[in-house]
Amino acid sequence: MIRKDKLINFCVSIIIFILIVANSCNDKNKKPGCPPFEWIPGSPYDDPICHPSGKIIGFNHIPLKEIKYTYGFDCPRQALYIYDLEGVGFYLIDSDGQNQRRVLPYRLNCPSWSPDGKWIIFSNRNGDICKMPFDGDYFDTTSIIQLTTSGHNFFPKWSHDGNYIVYDNTTCGSGVNPIPPNSCGILIMDSDGNNKSFIIEARRFPYWGRSEDTIFYGLRYYDLVNKHENIIFDNIKSGFSVEGPPSFNPQKTKVFFLANYTYIPGPIKLCSVDPSGENFKPISIDPILKFTFMPDGRIIYLLYSYERIDEEKNALWIMDQDGSNKLQLTFNDFMITF
Repeated sequence: MIRKDKLINFCVSIIIFILIVANSCNDKNKKPGCPPFEWIPGSPYDDPICHPSGKIIGFNHIPLKEIKYTYGFDCPRQALYIYDLEGVGFYLIDSDGQNQRRVLPYRLNCPSWSPDGKWIIFSNRNGDICKMPFDGDYFDTTSIIQLTTSGHNFFPKWSHDGNYIVYDNTTCGSGVNPIPPNSCGILIMDSDGNNKSFIIEARRFPYWGRSEDTIFYGLRYYDLVNKHENIIFDNIKSGFSVEGPPSFNPQKTKVFFLANYTYIPGPIKLCSVDPSGENFKPISIDPILKFTFMPDGRIIYLLYSYERIDEEKNALWIMDQDGSNKLQLTFNDFMITF
């Protein structure tokens, strides 16, 4: 559940981020012989998104050039991760994992393709929602249209008919400054950025239901006709938190989401539940950080590891909705030095 106070989200991982964790906070996780600090490397791959045609997959990427195990191979969280900063950008790859290419020299925050595949929306560095034309091969960077002009707006999603865009705004005040009216929460606008309307306060990560009459967020939804919020599954009582934006599968039969169990230590896992709140099911035991769907229902996901980057971890994979038939799509190519 998203808290009202200090709702802050930068929407996308920093290209290279290093989190130094105090020794007292991680005594039980430290490996013998490793220094009392930890560096958590940023994933080379992030934010996968499938084009509506099903032929190409987009993602943010910063190539990893080298891992220097200064304190030995058994101390991966004390290693030095060296990235190719000139290679950072938004990439495309064919759905069979071939023909990886960079199409933009910068990342796209929270990208989402329009249903017809002719536009992509994203949040720029100022927290404004923008849309950019796409012809199937290239983006027209000279024709970017800014749709919002105030607030800190993230996670835009197109409606099924392409006429509306729902997004969240994190201008949520603080203990000193009150929440501005109709700002902190979920809003809706038409595809040209007009007719903005505030939907509900203190909610995040919106996505559309089976029709344009319902907007989901987490494991709740808002009925736009009856103006009422409903819970489909109480994850708090079930002992887990929802991590990041959930999504319906293309068949609109299940809601998929990332979950982190409160009382059972372990990585974030992908789960699903029926829109009725029944048939909650973990999908994969693998740690997954981001995911999206192919039009045929298969899941593209970021196989993530806080511990180590290797040829398989922190890369993009694809699998069936039941977690079977896993296949690696992207690969890390780097040197190992000591």
